[in-house]
Amino acid sequence: MKKIILIILLVSFGLSIKSFAQPGNRIKSLKIAIYTEELNLTSMEAQKFWPIFNEYESKLADLRNEMKNSKMQYKGKEGLSEKEAEAALDSYLNFKQNQLDLEKEYMLRLKAVIPVKKIISIPKAENRFKKALLTEIKKKGRP
Repeated sequence: MKKIILIILLVSFGLSIKSFAQPGNRIKSLKIAIYTEELNLTSMEAQKFWPIFNEYESKLADLRNEMKNSKMQYKGKEGLSEKEAEAALDSYLNFKQNQLDLEKEYMLRLKAVIPVKKIISIPKAENRFKKALLTEIKKKGRP
């Protein structure tokens, strides 16, 4: 029985090391570790927090892609007309408003699953994650 448990543990450990070695998984593992530590999430809170937060980040990425695509139509245009410049500004302001609306929506959803004191630590966790990621990139050339 002890041998079976030992084998299962070794296989599990081997799989976790392999998945950590892949860049995307390393980044995700780093993010989870930093956010969980910075927010001081319990295991129960983490189970409720991560699905909501991952959904928020996915929608935020979609929003950023939309903005990137709308910027592409103005890229490389040296002499924008006043009308084109105004459309670009309106597009940017709409993006910023949508970003704020999305953040408000998800912070309210998170309020239902973790204490507000932990929610206000999210920007600090995000900054710490970005710094750690930049350090990792500088050190190894890629995350």
